[in-house]
Amino acid sequence: MLIAAGIIAVEVPSLRNRKLKKEMLAFFVLLMVGLGMNIAQTLNAPIPSPLDWIIIIFKPFTGWIAGL
Repeated sequence: MLIAAGIIAVEVPSLRNRKLKKEMLAFFVLLMVGLGMNIAQTLNAPIPSPLDWIIIIFKPFTGWIAGL
């Protein structure tokens, strides 16, 4: 969390001075997602793989294409 605070201290003043509100929102969202995943990994919580979602999405298409 100290590293995240350091990243915020370095990046946010620059974004604020240039009035980049959308970029600041994206910065905070991505930083919080990364920080949350890091904390979950540290606590040995199960983190789903992005590949699982890709398999769920494309599995119906696989059967359809195989039937052609």
